[in-house]
Formats: sequence, C-alpha cells, structure tokens
Amino acid sequence: MEFFIGPLFADLPVGIDVATELVARFNLPPNHLGLLGGEEAGLGLAMEGPGQAEVGAMASFGIGGTAAAGLTAFDETFGEGSAAHGLGFSQAGGELLSRIGGSRVWHTSILRHQMPQDKPKQEPLPPTPQLWCRAPESARSLDSYKDLQLQLEKRFSQGFQTAILYTRASERDENTYLNEFDARPAVMPPTDVRPHRFVWSGIFELPFGQGRRWLAQHPLRFVVGDWQLSWIYQYQCGSPTSWGNRFFYGDLDRLVEIARHDSVHAVDIHMWFDPGIAYKGTGPISSGFSGFEGRSGSQPGAFHARVFPTRLDALRADGIRNWDLKLLRSFRITEQVKFVLALDALNATNHTNFAAPDTDPTSSTFGQVRSQLGASRVLQLNLRIEF
Repeated sequence: MEFFIGPLFADLPVGIDVATELVARFNLPPNHLGLLGGEEAGLGLAMEGPGQAEVGAMASFGIGGTAAAGLTAFDETFGEGSAAHGLGFSQAGGELLSRIGGSRVWHTSILRHQMPQDKPKQEPLPPTPQLWCRAPESARSLDSYKDLQLQLEKRFSQGFQTAILYTRASERDENTYLNEFDARPAVMPPTDVRPHRFVWSGIFELPFGQGRRWLAQHPLRFVVGDWQLSWIYQYQCGSPTSWGNRFFYGDLDRLVEIARHDSVHAVDIHMWFDPGIAYKGTGPISSGFSGFEGRSGSQPGAFHARVFPTRLDALRADGIRNWDLKLLRSFRITEQVKFVLALDALNATNHTNFAAPDTDPTSSTFGQVRSQLGASRVLQLNLRIEF
C-alpha cells in the first residue's frame, strides 16, 4: 500500500494497491489513484512599443518546491514585489519560473484589460518593458483526477489463462477561460479521460496432442493437436462531444432526453441524435420548442460572450467495442525445431467504431457521424520458425 499527499497547489497523488488471492491461481488486486493539480499564476508583460503589449499568465509548480517558494526566489532575484507584478518578457519569465519553481510551466491567455492596472489609464505605455500588472488570486487552474481499477486474473495453468480489468475514472478540468472577461476558468469534462473501460484477455490451448491431456499418442493429434486460441476484448466510453458557441432554447439538462440518441441510432446507425432539435424554420420560435438555433443568420457573433459549453459530458461520442483474436498452430519437426503458423484477426467482428457526430446545428449533416475511428477487420497470416 502506498499513500502520499503533496503540498497545496502541487500534485496530490493518492494510491492504494491491495492484492488478494481469492482461490488457487486467482488474483484480485484493486487499485485506486487520485491526483490533484493546481497552479498559482504570476504575470509577465512584454512591450515592443507604445500600444503593443502581451500579457501572459505563467504558472509554475514542480517537484521539490511550491509556487510560493518559486515566487519568493523570484522576488529575491529581481527585487521585492517583482513576483507579484511579473517579469519583463513573458517567454523569458516562463523559462525563469520553470528553472525556479520546477520542470513544468503552464500558460494560459489572459488579456491586458482583464488584469487590474496600477497605473492611470491616461498614462501612455512606455516603449521599454515595465512591471505593472498584478495577477488576481482567481487566475489559476485546478485539475483533479481519480480512478478505481479492479483486476481479476487467473494465472496460466492447465492450458488456460485469463485477466479482466475494469477502470472507473473521473476528472475535473478547470483551466480554460471561455471569455476574456471571466473571473476564473470554466469547469468542463476532459477529452482524454473515459469514465468506463473494460478489458478481457485470455489464452486457451486445446487439450489434444503431445504433452496434453488427450490424444497424446493418437494419430489424430496431428490434426487437432497443438492449437491455441487467444483474444483481447476492449470496451470504453467515448469522448465528450465538442460544440461551438450556440444558442440553446430550453433546459440544457434535458438535452439527452430531447436528443433521443437510442431511438434515433437504432433506426439509422449513421444518426447519432435527432437533427430535428435544430430549428431551421422561419418566423418566431414556438414557446414549447427545446433545441438549438439552426438558422445561420441567427448564430452568436464573434463579439458575443460564450453562452454554451465547449464540451458536453452527458452527450458523448461513440466509444470502443473491439475483438482481437489469434488462432495459432504449432508443427513440431524435431525436438528442437518447430514451425508456428498464426492467423491474427484484428477487429474480428468488423465492428465500426464511429467518430464524433456533426455538432453544427446550421449544417445539413447535423447529428450525423461521417467517419469512423480505427480500421475495419484486418487479417494477418504469420509464419515463424522456433529452434
């Protein structure tokens, strides 16, 4: 068992690993992992001339030191108050914070008018780098990850071995500003974490032939002996669907209900949800309508604030359902030499794993899947000599 908690605003890994032998040759090792990461931001201001400025939020934390320790060293190097106001050029400041605070630096975009200004607005910007921006306490990100892993394994004996692995994972990302004037980053589901993942693998040797249970000396051993079957099955949830800035009428919590994924996809596998939830008619929208604004001329403009999430956890894309099989036969020539002929069937059932659907309500293909992830069935024939 391992258990570790780091300092605040640093990585907080928590791991628990316990192995239990259920019965002979069976092993059940559950594992839990938790991770919490956060960053405090210092600001750098780089100027190339009057009116030209770039403000970058630089956050640094690393092994062996916290962000506060790095900012203290920052002050000692450039004078008291330098860390709070920022360092000259943002890129150089990021490299310096990386050397002081650790090996990882995270950057985000924060516009100049988003930061409080210490100098009067009427005072022109000097042509040389100045340190005048102060980072708000909310200019930080927070990511948390945790999972539970369960594994059931039967060790290889009597020609059979199998392992089952299940992972339940969750993550909370708070590291992206939806609008330049937002006080803090928005919370959204991550794109690279799947809530559920299941894997089953196994090897089975037919009990016929030399050294096996049956037909060890029978002539049929040359036909039915020395066969082996192995497999890997994978299932996992899909990624959250990504969306542009859209107008949605109704209760967003009912989106899964009105999208009718199950019923629509059962009729047409290329339809991921009901395209009728996008209004493309003329005239005012009826009061009972729930769905998206589908008219191109009525979409949010570039100057509009973000009013719709960038990713939806409740409406996910297709996941992975895949069988990989291997059929193997050994032909012994002498005691030291044998031929091994194997047939690999990748995606043996030729199941289609769809890519994400079209989420543009103004598109004629709204709600449809237009491509697939991974390849169709692939057959490989292998021959090798072992000696």
